[in-house]
Amino acid sequence: MIKTSYIDHHAHVYGTGYKSLHPKLDHTNSIDEVLTVIKSILSKLQPEQWVVARGWDQNKWQEKHFPTYESLDALSSTIPIVLIRIDGHALWCNSKALELAKISKDTPIPSGGDILRSASGTLTGIILDDAMQIIYDAMPKEHSHSIKQTLLAGLQEFAKYHIGVHDMGIPAEYWEPYKELYLTNGDILPRAYVFLDMSKPTGRTLFLERLQHEIFDDSTHNNLKLVGIKLYFDGALGSRGAHLFKPYSDDTNNYGLKLTDDTDAIELMSLAAERGLQIAIHAIGDAANSRALELIEIVKHQKTTSKNTIFRIEHAQIIREEDLERYRRLNVWAIIQPQFYQSDYQWAIKRLGAERIGNAYRWKSLLEAGISVLASSDSPVEEANPYTGINLLQSRSYERVSFEEAEKMYLESPLD
Repeated sequence: MIKTSYIDHHAHVYGTGYKSLHPKLDHTNSIDEVLTVIKSILSKLQPEQWVVARGWDQNKWQEKHFPTYESLDALSSTIPIVLIRIDGHALWCNSKALELAKISKDTPIPSGGDILRSASGTLTGIILDDAMQIIYDAMPKEHSHSIKQTLLAGLQEFAKYHIGVHDMGIPAEYWEPYKELYLTNGDILPRAYVFLDMSKPTGRTLFLERLQHEIFDDSTHNNLKLVGIKLYFDGALGSRGAHLFKPYSDDTNNYGLKLTDDTDAIELMSLAAERGLQIAIHAIGDAANSRALELIEIVKHQKTTSKNTIFRIEHAQIIREEDLERYRRLNVWAIIQPQFYQSDYQWAIKRLGAERIGNAYRWKSLLEAGISVLASSDSPVEEANPYTGINLLQSRSYERVSFEEAEKMYLESPLD
């Protein structure tokens, strides 16, 4: 059986596999470079296929603003093109993709998402967070064999570093391929701790079905476990979807996105807490972190909550001083991504301003407050390499941690 030295406590196995098998956009530094990559994909496309690629980041471009569908239409207005932002919280679509998804200037904006429009009200081709599901629903359904091959490619990326992985949110259609993989290859694959994504309709449905049948984890190997649920409380900082108490310093009418209704979140969390499952909440902005702590406190005080339930906040990226003590008191685990600081530092201060940036990427502050902290890559957003994270955790003067503290964040924990 594989020896697991390090655990990546928050990553996306399918996304990591997809990135390894397809052309990449994360090294592009302009719209023109993105278009060059997409042009090469179009030349090899099979009939009826969509062009899907991931990794663009407008913060790396000279323009620094979201692109529009016109650039993609210049390549093709008859083949649907969907480009996923590096953080997975925004889509850049051409007009054909919008047409097939039946998105028009009159399409209602879903709660927790956005369909960006120009000043004149026309579509731009940028879709944010929960609104992205409209596009995904219009795309051809993937076959189980293809899903399995993509998952395997992702797991092989983690196996390079002899680490296990917490797969942070899958739709239901990934679970059976996962089981098939581990049934035949489980002894040579890294340990995978899998969470169902409550923002995906199929993930939520499978969760509720499992509760009815009182069997949550039916995995086929000891190295594979279905351990909990994942909820989203906001978007990402790079796409200005992180939910903040005060508006963005570089977009003064924007507070970010509040995802998942409070009542809905409490219901799902309560159901999971009764069964002693792990409950993972995506919260990047300070308002999202504070809200997550408020709802966790409500659920923890319910008499039906199992003492084995683990509450964790994924990213824990911007935290007010007064909320550090609530993290500790409620015994909430903070799951951080050290690589985000390296990727974000050139533009994060523009988003948050000089004062508020002090509440971001609080590695040492979390430890000093007595909070349990685990580290991760959020691959495919960042490379699934624990050594990069361990080095970065030791790199900052005010939030620097020791090598021993950094390494401990990647080792096995009570969550594993």
